[in-house]
Amino acid sequence: MKKNSKNSKENARRKALEARSRKTRLTVGIDLGDEWSRCCFLDDKGEIVEECGVKTTREAMKARFGGLKPALIAIEVGAHSRWVSQLLKELGHEVIVANARELRAITGSDRKSDKVDAEKLARYARVDRRILRPLQHRGEEAQVDLLVLRGRAVLVKTRTQIVNSVRGMVKSFGYRMPPSSAEHFAQLKNLVPALLRESLAPMMEALEQVQKKIEDYDERVKKLATEKYPETKVLRQIWGVGADDRGQGALRQESGCGPVLGVEAAAESIVGERPGAADHQGWGLFLTKSAGGVCAEDSDQEGAGHSAEAVWDAD
Repeated sequence: MKKNSKNSKENARRKALEARSRKTRLTVGIDLGDEWSRCCFLDDKGEIVEECGVKTTREAMKARFGGLKPALIAIEVGAHSRWVSQLLKELGHEVIVANARELRAITGSDRKSDKVDAEKLARYARVDRRILRPLQHRGEEAQVDLLVLRGRAVLVKTRTQIVNSVRGMVKSFGYRMPPSSAEHFAQLKNLVPALLRESLAPMMEALEQVQKKIEDYDERVKKLATEKYPETKVLRQIWGVGADDRGQGALRQESGCGPVLGVEAAAESIVGERPGAADHQGWGLFLTKSAGGVCAEDSDQEGAGHSAEAVWDAD
């Protein structure tokens, strides 16, 4: 009974808000949360006409905003901002995606709460949207392509952890694994000390599978760069060949990554966020780290991968 009463009140409030939107253009601030998001609705005079929570799902967003006349909606960039902004635009609304890193008034405020942030977003959007430092997300297709790089990076990090763990376990018994690149480390399974071989066999087998999947990803990255993003060709040159004095070749030489950084950074430069767009996600640093992880792993020095992990986790 209480649930039905609550739903009736919610429906009544929603209809009242929809009716209000037909008389005046609303300005809305949404503080996006992982499960629930907080909304603040302002009328054309800047008065709050509604404050509410909405589940951060497509169905809930459609139910809340689908019946409104076109409104100006401001959201803070984050994990859900891309699909939420796309959905709201499909519903006919004008959407501003605020760059939170630049918006110190929100990120650094002493009075920080979901309710306060939602109201601030709405008021800034109403007064001067430039305060929000709006950014544009990449399209869905580009984001899907970027997942190839992100998936590969996860497996590279996993490979680093397995290699370093095996080396550390073997060392704790007074032995040492021979120097080897990470991509060939699984081939040393027969060189694991006999005392430890059975215990470490599952890890070495898992490492073999991870390496195969990384190689599959490598092929997909090259295919994407060649077929969909041919402009990356100049960045995929072999290290030290055809580069200007301090261009991409110099970057690869200093990093020690050779063509790996060239391939991945090239693909990222096309399918990732442009500098000044979604720089909160740090795609440029992300790809440099993923390539750096490979280079550190491929070093003959034991534990070299640890530095790559430290850099990765620092951002």
